[in-house]
Amino acid sequence: MIAPSRTHLVVIPSYNTGPKVYETVRDARRQWAPVWVVVDGSDDGTAEGLQRMAAQDPQLKVMVLPVNAGRGAPCSRAWRRRGRPASRMRWRWTPTASTPPT
Repeated sequence: MIAPSRTHLVVIPSYNTGPKVYETVRDARRQWAPVWVVVDGSDDGTAEGLQRMAAQDPQLKVMVLPVNAGRGAPCSRAWRRRGRPASRMRWRWTPTASTPPT
């Protein structure tokens, strides 16, 4: 894995993406740190799998919204939860968890 950026952050919104989200997150982490995933009310079990991945990777953060709140909600949630160092970061947002970052 790579050293964490002090200036940029990748945010991946996820809603019922199934196993594809794990591949997307692994690919993103091979290329970037930190990576945040916002699970937008998914009921497919991926939130739990992502939380297990995050427990093993300090540069992966997973936030889980209790209900699906629409396409913009994950980014809004990440922005509100960004924390002190991330408040000065630029963002790289993937359209969905099934679309790997470029």
